[in-house]
Amino acid sequence: MDAYVQLTGNVGGAVEFRTGRLNAVPIASFRLAHTPRIRRNGEWVDGPTTWISVTCFRALAENVAASLHRGQPVLVAGRLRTNVWEKDGVTYERLMLEAMTVGHDLSRGTASFTKTATESPTDERADSLGEILHQVESQPIDSGADADDPESGESIAENPAGQDPWVRIDADGVVAGVG
Repeated sequence: MDAYVQLTGNVGGAVEFRTGRLNAVPIASFRLAHTPRIRRNGEWVDGPTTWISVTCFRALAENVAASLHRGQPVLVAGRLRTNVWEKDGVTYERLMLEAMTVGHDLSRGTASFTKTATESPTDERADSLGEILHQVESQPIDSGADADDPESGESIAENPAGQDPWVRIDADGVVAGVG
């Protein structure tokens, strides 16, 4: 069972960006610091700082590396993990957060969002479907002729001038221009 958590804090240093050794997956990591304010003897003082390592993968890693800087307030949600390793015969443990979502804490400032560009479809069927749709859409509209519905055999009424032609796509991705 995974422990999903949401944490707030500040980026504790520079975001480190690298690619994985085996499969070249982008990885970004940073330290998250949370220092609570507590009241002692009638005064507000800083409590002990809690540090946690945050790791991000793939597109999130690229966006985090481009967006976050030291000292910025952030919200992080993800899976809590324990990283265990051994060095010189001593076993070490570090609590880590495998981030699924990272964002600026807007209760403490403002931010500007820029959507990242998405890749074009690589599916050959999607490419051919796009070509078919382009061909159907580029055909001249004959508003004076009736067209037969290829499935029911019924006649479809005229397409009034200036309106888009009707396009029907069946379950196999076959496009029929009607109109």
